[in-house]
Amino acid sequence: IYHDVEGMEHHISPPTLRAIQALTAQLRRRPALRAKLEAAIA
Repeated sequence: IYHDVEGMEHHISPPTLRAIQALTAQLRRRPALRAKLEAAIA
């Protein structure tokens, strides 16, 4: 994942960045949802 994120850092549009920020904020507010997501991608 680190390699993908490193590339995204240089090639991401402002709307995509805002979407990621919104998702991140929701996951911080909802630890149960975050745990489900982490379990699904582990």
